[in-house]
Amino acid sequence: MNKVLEILRSEEQADAAVHFDMWSLLEPENKKLLDLIIERLLNRQKQGKKTDELTLALEGQKQDMASGQKVMRNALFNDKPSYAPLGDDVERVPMPIEHRLNEESFLKLVRRRESVRDYTSEPVSLQAIATILFLSYGIRLEMPISKDQPIPYFLNSPSGGGLMSTRLYFVAMNVEGLKRGLYQFDTQSFSMELISHGEVRGKMYELCSYQDWVTRAGGVFVLVSDLDRLSWKYEKRSYRLTHLDAGVLGQSLHLAATSVGLGSSMLFGFFDDEMNQFIGVDGDRRFVSLLLTVGNPVPKYSSLSGDLAKDSRN
Repeated sequence: MNKVLEILRSEEQADAAVHFDMWSLLEPENKKLLDLIIERLLNRQKQGKKTDELTLALEGQKQDMASGQKVMRNALFNDKPSYAPLGDDVERVPMPIEHRLNEESFLKLVRRRESVRDYTSEPVSLQAIATILFLSYGIRLEMPISKDQPIPYFLNSPSGGGLMSTRLYFVAMNVEGLKRGLYQFDTQSFSMELISHGEVRGKMYELCSYQDWVTRAGGVFVLVSDLDRLSWKYEKRSYRLTHLDAGVLGQSLHLAATSVGLGSSMLFGFFDDEMNQFIGVDGDRRFVSLLLTVGNPVPKYSSLSGDLAKDSRN
């Protein structure tokens, strides 16, 4: 679509659309409609009025609502990012699919949730991590990919437009069945993709502003915002929405960890550039927004450990 606008802003004839590649891909009735839209846009341009992507869509809908929406979907947003599953040539760790769900009331769960930064040395079970992933980032509804829906499923955590702008990584430090290292979670195959392995506790200590309690966690969820998942649709609002999406997912992870008896804490005290480099994102279109640690809580966190003491707030 950016190419279309460049042509519109440089050409003075109403048939400028014939110069862009996707013209041949439009349906015949949309070509005629787009001719009218371009003519109106050129007039708006001469008058110094707004001629951005959404204006093009709105002009089409003024002419004919149904056809205008087709133009908006077929032409306007043809540059939206396609959904690309992770590669097949990587080491994957399948996650357990039998989830141990806690049937407690939502009220009790919310009242039990608290930030926990003190963990025992007991490894976190792979089952617990799998359940957290299912409750927060698991697939709720599958659907075919289309021009309107580039992501083939909806997650248990909501996101703006259902476009899943937050990618989920995991730094494993003390988890049964996972090598220490960095992973990316693939929700479609419900598995962890190993990016790199090795001792990462010292690295996380440095990246997280030298907070030693982080190294005692079983692992750290890393929420990476992807602007390209949203910008084709939400434009300038995308940056704001990525942070909203990350916050919603962070709360889902937090509550899910509480439900399986783990302690967790959101963490924003990290070095941005260094963390982005560690994860392997550019820090511009993709960037780390939030961290969440998980681990087995020490006995004093009775509301999480359940067996250790009775929660006085129940």
